[in-house]
Amino acid sequence: MNRVIVSFLLIAGLASGATTLASTGSLPQPAPAPGLVPSKAEAYFEFLRGRQLEGEGDIDGAVRALQRAIELDASSGELRAELAALYARQSRAPEAIKAGEAALEVDPDNAEAHWVLGSVYAAMSRSGETGADSQRGDVVAKAIDHLEKAQPERRYDVGLSLTLGRLHLAARNYTRAIETLGALVQQEPGVVEAGWLLSQAYQGAGQRAEAIRVLETLLAVQPDFYRGMLTLAELYEQSGEWDKAAATLGRAVDVNPRFAELRLRQATALMNAGQATQARDLLRSVARERPTEPNVLYALSEAEREAGSLDEAEAAARRVMALEPTGLRGPYVLARVFERRHDAAQVVALLEPAVARAAASEDAETQGRQLVTLLAHLGFAYVDLGDYDRAVDVFERAKTSSGGDVSFDVYQAQAYLSARRYDRAIEIGRAARARGVDDPRLARLEAQALLQAGRADEAVALLQREVERRPERLDVHLGLANVLGESNRVDEALAVLDAAGQRFSQDVDVPFQRGVVLERNGRYGEAEAAFRQALELDATHGPSLNYLGYMLADRGQRLDEAIGFVERALQTDPLNPSYLDSLGWAYFKRGDLKKARTLLDKAAAALPRNSVVQDHHGDVLAAQGDAQRAIAAWERALAGDGEDIDREAVARKIADARRK
Repeated sequence: MNRVIVSFLLIAGLASGATTLASTGSLPQPAPAPGLVPSKAEAYFEFLRGRQLEGEGDIDGAVRALQRAIELDASSGELRAELAALYARQSRAPEAIKAGEAALEVDPDNAEAHWVLGSVYAAMSRSGETGADSQRGDVVAKAIDHLEKAQPERRYDVGLSLTLGRLHLAARNYTRAIETLGALVQQEPGVVEAGWLLSQAYQGAGQRAEAIRVLETLLAVQPDFYRGMLTLAELYEQSGEWDKAAATLGRAVDVNPRFAELRLRQATALMNAGQATQARDLLRSVARERPTEPNVLYALSEAEREAGSLDEAEAAARRVMALEPTGLRGPYVLARVFERRHDAAQVVALLEPAVARAAASEDAETQGRQLVTLLAHLGFAYVDLGDYDRAVDVFERAKTSSGGDVSFDVYQAQAYLSARRYDRAIEIGRAARARGVDDPRLARLEAQALLQAGRADEAVALLQREVERRPERLDVHLGLANVLGESNRVDEALAVLDAAGQRFSQDVDVPFQRGVVLERNGRYGEAEAAFRQALELDATHGPSLNYLGYMLADRGQRLDEAIGFVERALQTDPLNPSYLDSLGWAYFKRGDLKKARTLLDKAAAALPRNSVVQDHHGDVLAAQGDAQRAIAAWERALAGDGEDIDREAVARKIADARRK
């Protein structure tokens, strides 16, 4: 091949944007090609020499050759673009920009110059050389502008499209990022990075479902793409799709099995998915590897508790306390175990010193969020013990520490309601509204307090307004139905529940509340049908199972069936004292005093201020001939919450027992 042909081929390569050329040896001075004036031929010779010198590592020589080529052919934008590319390849950004801009002055549409400038600005935006955010924004905008102008000549350049996608993401121009990256993914579905960036663009645009779809497709093609797994799992978590999150995290664990934090995250997803046993088993394996790591033991205690292994949960919590003797996580997680056992006295004994320690701490987080959490659980324990004044004080401290969290107004109102201090419960709701707080929970409690204070019409009117304002909130519908039912306006209550059932057809609480309203008004057959409807929606709904079993037992009907219902309720919450009371009462009605006594002893110890439970306990003690303990139980019934007992009948039982 003669050198004239070689020259034309090289010129063609330059025009198409080629950036490399294999060359060895020295080049002789070419004769002018036909149709080319000598200066242009010499310019191209210098261009070729520049390429050769760059290949040999003589960068300064290559620069000088290209500069001579430009002097010989001052009208060539391509030569200036080539010099810009040379500078860019050497990471000499200022000189590359200057040469690229010079090329555009000669040839404003020069695709090679736009590509070089866009690439240089893109690199600058990633390197942190731009200084302030506003300067970085300018650099990103310049990079986008130049690369978009270069793109028509490089429509199949994957790297250019990827860079543009990243730049649009950096500029938070998610629509343009989706357009650019979506086209690239369609054109090149095997480019993993393109799919990854597209998923980020969808996330930035708030299109989580589309981001999930892209990552699912990407992982089907590239199943070991680790970053994709982690991000997809996070998106599933945000969507509440915990089963999918757990499965995806399991795949990530298979790729990186020794990353303990990843297994902890998988265990959390499993627990949120209702798979507590699987979470526990996973965390047990992690704890065997890391027996002195508090984070692992803390998570293990939570999983053991949710799986119903309370002794194991307590053991793990106590190991956390031993490893962190001044910390608060151990007492907190152990308190949660005591709560599951319905042992409020143990919660108080544990959390009182922990709260004092948190209050005395100089650590801001300990005094803030952690202290508030402990105070909340301490307050709940005092409510369970019937020590309502202390509960209110604790909730007030928590409200102050939390910066005024309205939830603590709710808890205070509930404590006053339980203490029968209805005026204070009403006052809390109204004071909160005066501060601009608009919380339907407070409205429900205020209405309940109004009802108990003999102001039923006000209670109904308050909740009717809430239903009109918040038709999407099931709790206000249920609250109105409850108030109407307790006001003997049963048909109105049922009408409210019928309307709620149309809107919330799959929610078990609607037929459950219907059963409660009907049972309280003596319509037992209809109540049973409602509870059975609830169980058709959720066969494990503990409240429905317990209510139905207790309703039958209290009336002495179908006692074996009643026992079966309550035993099923206890499978969902084995230590629930209300359920234990129901089962004990059913055995008492059947005449099995030994089983009744065992169950009612536990229920009475857990609920010392529940008048019904104490009354039942007194009855079984009396039936066994233990009159003195029976009298003490009945006296606790009279001193307790007073709900659902015949006080005169209890007083007569005490008098009769004393005469014997």
